[in-house]
Amino acid sequence: MKDFELDPRTKLVIVLVLSSLAVIYRSPYWLVALSACSTGVFFALGTGFSDLMKRLKRLIPIIIIIVFIQSVFRRDGNIVLSIGSLALLTDVGIKEGISVAMRFFILILSAGILISVNPQHIIRGLVDWKVPYELIFMVQMGIRFLPLLREELNDAFAAIQLRGVELVKVSLIKKVKIYSHVFMPSIANALVRTNQLTIAMELRGFGVGEKRSFYHEVSLKLVDKLL
Repeated sequence: MKDFELDPRTKLVIVLVLSSLAVIYRSPYWLVALSACSTGVFFALGTGFSDLMKRLKRLIPIIIIIVFIQSVFRRDGNIVLSIGSLALLTDVGIKEGISVAMRFFILILSAGILISVNPQHIIRGLVDWKVPYELIFMVQMGIRFLPLLREELNDAFAAIQLRGVELVKVSLIKKVKIYSHVFMPSIANALVRTNQLTIAMELRGFGVGEKRSFYHEVSLKLVDKLL
C-alpha cells in the first residue's frame, strides 16, 4: 500500500457510516447534503468521474420510475401532473422519489469506494478485526463469481442474437423459454465451478492450520486514527 492510502478498515467504516446514515435519514434535504458529502469522499477515495457518470446513467431510469410509483400510490400532497382523476405526479411523491434516489446514489458511491480497495487488503483488515477467515472467504468468492456469471449470461445472449434471434421483437412466452434455456445451463455451470473450487480447496488443505500468514500487511496510520 502506498503511504497516502487509507487503511482498508478506515474505508469500510466510512462506507458503513454513509450507508447507515442513508437509511436513517428520511428528509430529502439531509439526504441531498449526505449525497454531496458522499460525492466528495468518493472523489477522494474512489475511482473517478467517468465511473461515476456510468453509474448515474444507470440510475436515471430508476429515479424516474420511483418518482412515478411514489406519486401514484401516495394520495397526499398537491397534484403536479394528472390525467383526469388519476394523479401522476404529486409534490410528496416527488420528495419521496428524490429521497429513495438519493439513497441509491449514496449506496452506489459507497460501492465505488470499496471497489478502489484491494480485496486482499480488505481480507487482512477484517482478519485483524477477528472476523472468521472462512466467512470472509465465502463472501469474497460470492462477489467474485457474480461478475463471471454475468459475463457468461452476456455471452449466451450474444450468441443467441448472432443466430438471428431479435429478443426485442420476440413475444413474452418465447422470451421466457429463451431465458429458461439460457439460465439453466449457466446456473449448472456455476455449480460445477463451485464443486471444482471446493475440491481444489480441500486438496490444498484449506482450514487445516489454525493461523494463516498473509503477504499483504495493513496497519492503521495517524490519518486513519484521526478519521
